[in-house]
Amino acid sequence: MAYKRLSTYKIRNNYSKRYALVTDYESAYGKEIVSCLINDGYSVIVFSKKNKKTKDIKSIKINWLSKEEINTVLQGIIPELVILNHSMLPEYNKFQEMDCNKMSAVLFHNINTRLIIAKHCINKMHVTGKGNIINVINFLAFRPFPYLSLYSATQSFLLNSFEGIAKEVKINNIKIRNFSIDLFNQNNITLDYKMMARKTLDSLNKNKITTIYEKKNIMLNLLNKLSSRSAVVNCTFRQGENFINCNECNH
Repeated sequence: MAYKRLSTYKIRNNYSKRYALVTDYESAYGKEIVSCLINDGYSVIVFSKKNKKTKDIKSIKINWLSKEEINTVLQGIIPELVILNHSMLPEYNKFQEMDCNKMSAVLFHNINTRLIIAKHCINKMHVTGKGNIINVINFLAFRPFPYLSLYSATQSFLLNSFEGIAKEVKINNIKIRNFSIDLFNQNNITLDYKMMARKTLDSLNKNKITTIYEKKNIMLNLLNKLSSRSAVVNCTFRQGENFINCNECNH
């Protein structure tokens, strides 16, 4: 989503504070992430639709589709922890019917912006000698998905990219983790966003680079075969417009 003109903001780092950057504050999940971080003692910088400031939160309006504006915003940010959880979801549609401009926007928003932010923050963390990044991805990263083929491909790209980057920066005392979660709420399930947010932050304490967290309705049979990743509970597979159980399909 493209937002209006960016107001630049630079942080005068107070080294007695712990700064965290969260790249989505509009969703219920994003708000719970921020709440958990504040409770953990962080001062939080968030990217959102409006500029605003409270005691513990500084919100910066950003145009996700402008590389120049993203770089300008990042210049003054030296976070100890980064939560990359912004994604653009295209319409549920056949690939050949997608608008080309929309396709380009999804690719830039979901891939380029995360890599730009990650590269900037890793360079800053390398100087300070420590830092943590959590890359939040959707469970669609683990298999092709009809009618959301482009979106699932971007999630797979992020999964593999950040697993590779995590191994590159490990020697510099920088920890990178993938956290996979289903935020589509496919069957109108009541989601515990507070618990999901807490589990996201707790993934930093795990040895595995990628953690998959779901209470229900995810592809358990497939995920349990991925030996380098952890998986939990139940499975639902989308076929056309319908959701069917794993034991009823041939995937």
